[in-house]
Amino acid sequence: MALTTQIPLTHKQKIALSLLDDDIHDKLLFLGGSGSGKSFVIVYKMIRDALRYGAPILIARDRLVDLTTGVIDQLVPTILQLIAEANGQSDWRKWKIDGLKFASWTDRRTKLEFCNGGYIRFGGLSKRDMSESGQDKILSPSWLHIFVDEVSEEEWDTIELLITRLRYKVEGVTNKLAMAENPPSMVHWSYARFYEHKRIDNSMLSLTEQAKHVYLEMQPRDNLENLGEEYIQNLSQLTGANRERFYEGRFQDSASGEILKKVIWTSNLPRKEEWDKLIIYTDPTPLVTREHSQYADYKTSILAGLYDGMTFVLDCRMIRGSTLDMLQGIRQLWQMSPNQSITEVCMEKKGVPSDFDQVMKQFAAMTGWCVPIVWDTRQFGEKKAAIETFLQPLFENELVVFNEAFRGTERGKQAEYQILKFSRKNNKFIHDDFPDALMKADTKMKGKSKRVRTTPVQLIGLVRPAYVSHTRRKT
Repeated sequence: MALTTQIPLTHKQKIALSLLDDDIHDKLLFLGGSGSGKSFVIVYKMIRDALRYGAPILIARDRLVDLTTGVIDQLVPTILQLIAEANGQSDWRKWKIDGLKFASWTDRRTKLEFCNGGYIRFGGLSKRDMSESGQDKILSPSWLHIFVDEVSEEEWDTIELLITRLRYKVEGVTNKLAMAENPPSMVHWSYARFYEHKRIDNSMLSLTEQAKHVYLEMQPRDNLENLGEEYIQNLSQLTGANRERFYEGRFQDSASGEILKKVIWTSNLPRKEEWDKLIIYTDPTPLVTREHSQYADYKTSILAGLYDGMTFVLDCRMIRGSTLDMLQGIRQLWQMSPNQSITEVCMEKKGVPSDFDQVMKQFAAMTGWCVPIVWDTRQFGEKKAAIETFLQPLFENELVVFNEAFRGTERGKQAEYQILKFSRKNNKFIHDDFPDALMKADTKMKGKSKRVRTTPVQLIGLVRPAYVSHTRRKT
């Protein structure tokens, strides 16, 4: 079968294609603003290699309906038509090679078959799509390449599962996992993995792993010849997070969670004498897996304060380690407490390590530091339900804020990540140690009654010879 697959590409798309074709990188992230041409060049690569090698290839997105409206309905026909025209054909749908259709849709337009036996499967990665279309169509075959569009919609465990299917071999060709996205929040795993070279458990990728990862930023102006000035002008008029994501193509500092919507950071803290309460609360969750496994829970300690009904998270320690490591973290929080005279040290009794008493005595002897510990024996029932019940009203009403001083630290990023990723669904990669400890610290300071929205109510009293205004809070 003799045909050409060369089609016109922008300068930035040619750079992208060179990365997609090299034998060095096997995990590639293409990111940038809307209309930058990143998905186009990746889909072109998938089609070209299916034609060149007669190989099976997967193109996926979280929801098949979104993949259909963007890739299947628009990008694929455009690329196929460009290839047909490059070979002197007027319509790819009528083009035949050796009596066989150049390309044809099957399986309700979720499979594109080529005349040489190669094909591209299109699928949704959501649980609903998997159950409706059959996950065996995606997770059973071996693929030469996989392209995940708008990968910001996916959790890392889904991507990790797809990687195991990249095992179709063609001599001299490197299997590629290509991903595209409009950059989400910096708490997303794609930022950590490609910009910070970290896994979701915050451990560093090895130098060998790092060498196989590459990202390329592509912006709307890189695709000016296909978009036009008017479209780019419209994008430039977007505001806030939308401008950062769809025009500037930048990761945002903050994001919105499913249940706990937003983390508010502040450097405006009460003075020492203004605090109503201060607490260091520790959830000493025992290790149930290997100590440094990415699935292991954190021993989490939180320094929090109460002022005028507001909860301030001043700092935290999140440790996968020994009882001694945990005590060192508690002592560090004690030392940074703004008012030690009213700071209560509290620990959940249920999860206390068996060696706690012995290690605590040794630690006190070594450091000279020993404070009374209040044991928390309260029962909250199912953990996720309790976290949602007590924390969701706090976040909705902006009654909890975080100290700006630890925002850029690893523990700050992990805390924000756990807050925003908190969900009713179980996911072994997403921990909820921090939300759990925060919920228990807050209820210890305020009491265990369910939080309700607070609204200021204006009361007017008529007193001759004038009006006198009083304000109080109604709960």
